[in-house]
Amino acid sequence: MRTKKTIWIVCGCLAAVTLIAGVVPLILARPSNCGGNSAALANCNQILVCVRLSCETKTFLLNTSPMSAEERDHFLELGVNHWTGEAQYWVRTNRWDLTSRTQMVVFCEKAFANVPQPTFFNFYKRNPAYAVGFADGTAQLISPADFAQLDKSDFAPLSALRHIYQP
Repeated sequence: MRTKKTIWIVCGCLAAVTLIAGVVPLILARPSNCGGNSAALANCNQILVCVRLSCETKTFLLNTSPMSAEERDHFLELGVNHWTGEAQYWVRTNRWDLTSRTQMVVFCEKAFANVPQPTFFNFYKRNPAYAVGFADGTAQLISPADFAQLDKSDFAPLSALRHIYQP
């Protein structure tokens, strides 16, 4: 009788330890913050780098002939990114000033709300923002109110310009 009780206690303790070992890491693990605004901001930065390296006319319709086929493909793939889903990246199609800190060159059309990451410590508050790249080479997140005030008339989706950049 005593051995049976001991076996039940040991099995119960092992089950409890197994349950705790399986559940505690899931509770303490942080979810990934790779997509959304993090990815949109990174894509805006990469598009800005491509533009600044390839532009001669200070227009977005840059000359891609100096790019290798691999570089051109990478540039075109920036318009579609699995981390940002169906979001489009819009680019300026007219002249811009390389030193302007306020002139927008590229933006992601979709607002994401994962930066800063919602956690228990900020009461899971989400802060929607748009990723925007400026002519001086900087990129940042801006509020929906600021984004609504920007003039987006001189922009086209990068995916729509794809045919121009094909060899």
